[in-house]
Order: sequence, then C-alpha cells, then structure tokens
Amino acid sequence: MMGSGGNDMMGSGQFFSNPSTSQPRKSPTDQYELQEREKLRKEIGERRQELSDLYRSDKPDKALIDQKIAELDTLENAYDRSVSEAN
Repeated sequence: MMGSGGNDMMGSGQFFSNPSTSQPRKSPTDQYELQEREKLRKEIGERRQELSDLYRSDKPDKALIDQKIAELDTLENAYDRSVSEAN
C-alpha cells in the first residue's frame, strides 16, 4: 500500500536534504566580516552618489571632487581586501 507508515510517494525522505541544515553555519567572525563588508558597500554607494552630485553641480569644485575620489578609492580598496581575505 502506497503512503503507509507516514511515508509519502517519494519514500521516507532519507535521501533529501533539509535546506536549513545543508548550508554551513557561519561563525561569529564570518558574520562580523559580512556586516563590515556590507557597511563598506553602503559607504561606497554613498560616496559615489556624492561624487555624482559634485560632478553635476553648477560649478564643480575640483578639490572636493578629488577628495571624494580619494575617499572612494580608499573604501573600494578596503572592500576588495575584505573580499579577497574571505576567499
């Protein structure tokens, strides 16, 4: 008789993985690094928007633009390092 004993049509499910347990657990250090990386991504986005606003202003200030480019470069380098260290 099919389905008896609490088994479904595919069997007992012993060969199927549970999605919640198939992913390796992240350590607190990994979670912290992911949060830091996400903060860097957000800051990079904010700096890019600020840089874009500076470029679109009526009288673009070259000194401010250069400062934003330097800030953006520093943030992007930090992000790249964090990604490469995670691998």
